Amino acid sequence: MDDLEAFGHLDAIAPAEDGAPDETLPPTGIGSVLLNVTHHCNLACAYCVMAMPDLQHAYRDEAQSLREDTGRACIDFLAQAGYRDGVSITFFGGEPLLKFDLIVRLVDYAEATYPDRFRYQLITNGCLMRPPMYDFFRRHRFSFLWSLDGEPEVHDRLRRFKKDGGSVFAESFAALQAFRAACPECPVGVNITYFRQTLDLPAAVRFFRSHGIDAIRMDRGLVPRESPHAVGLDETAQAKAQLTEVADDYLAALLRGEVFSLNPFVNYMRVISKRLPRTRACNAGLDYVTIAATGEIYSCYKLLGLDDCRLGDVDEGYSRDASLKLWERLNVGQRPGCSACWARFICAGGCAADNRHLNGSYTEPTRENCAIALHAIELAIHLYFTLVEAAPQVLKALLGAEHLAGDDRPVRCDAVRAGADGMVENAETGASYRLNEPAALILSLCDGAHALDDIAARLADRYDVPGALAAMDCREQIFRMAKAGLVAVPPGEADGSAHRLV
Repeated sequence: MDDLEAFGHLDAIAPAEDGAPDETLPPTGIGSVLLNVTHHCNLACAYCVMAMPDLQHAYRDEAQSLREDTGRACIDFLAQAGYRDGVSITFFGGEPLLKFDLIVRLVDYAEATYPDRFRYQLITNGCLMRPPMYDFFRRHRFSFLWSLDGEPEVHDRLRRFKKDGGSVFAESFAALQAFRAACPECPVGVNITYFRQTLDLPAAVRFFRSHGIDAIRMDRGLVPRESPHAVGLDETAQAKAQLTEVADDYLAALLRGEVFSLNPFVNYMRVISKRLPRTRACNAGLDYVTIAATGEIYSCYKLLGLDDCRLGDVDEGYSRDASLKLWERLNVGQRPGCSACWARFICAGGCAADNRHLNGSYTEPTRENCAIALHAIELAIHLYFTLVEAAPQVLKALLGAEHLAGDDRPVRCDAVRAGADGMVENAETGASYRLNEPAALILSLCDGAHALDDIAARLADRYDVPGALAAMDCREQIFRMAKAGLVAVPPGEADGSAHRLV
């Protein structure tokens, strides 16, 4: 917190006045979709998001699966509504590997009809992964998010097979290790979903790191607040203490040069690095949507079947008006309950779907969610500023193009045209921007010859400001310019976006 204050970081990620008009432009296309191929699953876990009271009517028909003609219509819809530079399709369920043959046919159709238009991912419990599937996943460079909650005894506490006994962990982890050995070109991350009975995060992260997993995500499981599995206010102190222990281990590993992704910390560090206000926790309903097995379009898989989150279907089309209403109501700057929180433009008010299920409001997070998120943000701040000082090369390798290191040399894009009175135009998009004097100076030095440290030194000298503050301001302005297509940010040796699924 002191570092943020000293660098002016809190001022930079907050607008001048809460409640001011939202000037953030909504996304203009779909970049990511979760495609539900089946409600059926091979497991009978003690918890499941499909069992949330308001979702049971949408997920109750376990036999419901995506028809191939509906799946093809989904592909056609995404080819038209998606971004020109590509759309990410994540297959999920239920357990999507139950419909492996359907996934093969849909990907074959997509590649034959719209070659190189899509990227593919899959969320799985992993138990059904078999060697004959490997070649398909390799050819199409799938990414995977593998559901594993911890060491064997912990994972198996709440996860079990429907039809027989045995260890779910044993089958899933054996399949994971075999797949990683055979398909190193396919990124694989592990998702740890924690509940009251499985809250052992330090041991879980250490276990997966000891087996070479380099992308890990920790998520508090969504169950009703009265559930015996819920992590509530009584468990908050335990969760915070465990996150602290995990962060300490993470920092030690990073300082040893072991670069791996661990969320939620890395996602928060991305926001801190760019200094751009995060007004919404995600773009659900805008450039990220869920398509149900029926072909209906919803803002999120956790909101499937809720009328106020239905955005159309792949046959009748996508309602831009409905999606914009979601965009407007989720702006954290317009939420009274978040207005006094120092971290609101980093956490952005938490997951709207979780808020809806647990608190009855999309815009009001629960006290336990706030406490856990705020602590994780404080830990991310400590991680970020320690790495800035002690291991900047590690931070660059971790965040890639979402962090500007001191020796990075940003480059003005070829499409930029300079005009009079500080006006610049992106000739590719037709958008024009008026730059003030410091911003114009920064853009003029984005020539591939000047490193960030050089640009910051010029800014500090010209305007008589501390070098550290000038560097932070340069980062912010360059990222704003990059978002506008005016500047390209060097990605680094290992682009940190490689595990964005995680």
